[in-house]
Amino acid sequence: MGASTTFVLLAELFWGLAGRGVGILMADGWDAFVVSFYRVASGLLCVLIWIILRPQSRGLTNRQYRRNG
Repeated sequence: MGASTTFVLLAELFWGLAGRGVGILMADGWDAFVVSFYRVASGLLCVLIWIILRPQSRGLTNRQYRRNG
């Protein structure tokens, strides 16, 4: 099994776990807006950590992607 397939399977697993967690929180009386806010915040945090750990491959240090002028 390739790395791409593994990442897709992991994403599917985490998506299902997150959905289950949301169901539990909503059943406990959490507002949908609050749950959505925390899901977005945690996703943004993961992306920021990824960018910090791998800046050379994300276009942050590559001059080709910068505007001249």
